[in-house]
Amino acid sequence: MANPWSASNEVPILRRQGDKLIPASDRLAIEEPLEIRLGFGPGGERQQRSLAVTMRTPGDDFDLVRGFLLSERIISRKNELLQLRYLGAGLEPEVQQNTVLAELHPGLSIDFDRFARNFYAASSCGICGKASMELIQQPSVYPLPLSGRLWDAATLSKLSEALWENQSLFQETGGVHAAAIYHPNSELALVREDVGRHNALDKLIGAAFKQEMLPLADALLLVSGRAGFELVQKALSAGISFMASVGAPSSLAVELAAAYRMTLVGFLRPESFNVYSGKERISVLWGVFFWRFSPFFLFFFCWRISFAYLCASLWLEVPLRTIFEWTGTARGQGKILIQGRFIKESSSESWRFI
Repeated sequence: MANPWSASNEVPILRRQGDKLIPASDRLAIEEPLEIRLGFGPGGERQQRSLAVTMRTPGDDFDLVRGFLLSERIISRKNELLQLRYLGAGLEPEVQQNTVLAELHPGLSIDFDRFARNFYAASSCGICGKASMELIQQPSVYPLPLSGRLWDAATLSKLSEALWENQSLFQETGGVHAAAIYHPNSELALVREDVGRHNALDKLIGAAFKQEMLPLADALLLVSGRAGFELVQKALSAGISFMASVGAPSSLAVELAAAYRMTLVGFLRPESFNVYSGKERISVLWGVFFWRFSPFFLFFFCWRISFAYLCASLWLEVPLRTIFEWTGTARGQGKILIQGRFIKESSSESWRFI
């Protein structure tokens, strides 16, 4: 088994070059099981019970557990989680490093009927089944605001490339997903990676929960893969009102986002994206276009105003026979005949009637 504290591992391979297979090496993202156990009950009646097993990339395990407990509505406040630790004595080292015990507040009641079975969560699909489907009908821990920060469309389109630049494990292995939180000023706040999309998001939400950043109503969540139902559900648990994905959303994800008035964007690319719900949080600013071409527009506007004023002056106030000659020393001593009513005197150029 690979070192569970490492996120990647080097393995020998054969690589085709031309018509030959030559020995080489490659780095793979590590995928190992993590068992989440709960310690709960009043002081003299504490119990331990296994809650779930998920396949994840080792690292940020405590953040993953925090995010999982929050997104599954087991906890809603920081003080409800007393301690996180790896299980120790009497277990094999590999088991110790792959089993996390979450000690809950004695006053927190746990409804294990909601988790009628200990479930195995594959890294590719997330937490599936009846227990998660029922969460569609439950309100978010942090209700979303009806309005919020407007995100400029041009800024959104730049975020997919910005995320890739911060995916260090993906650049090393090419085999992990990422989830990132961006501040309203478009600066990266947090990023987490994992072989599982849902694990990457749980790690991200758990880190934000630990740093007391929740709810993230004005922030933007960007995920590197597709936007499935379970990711939207987890985002809602953190009070995230804007979610974007590099890939496609599922139909159930769109329905859930629309039900909670979350903004959901898919197929985010440098030049395009699709808006599936919550268009009121996206601004397509013509001002950005105008600012980019402001010198041209300024010249065109001033020229039209000047020309219109000159025509009005000639038509209303100045006889057609009134002509003045401009002799310019700054531009090659040329002469230009203009009809008008202004005289300008300076050391470098002069206007005079003729």
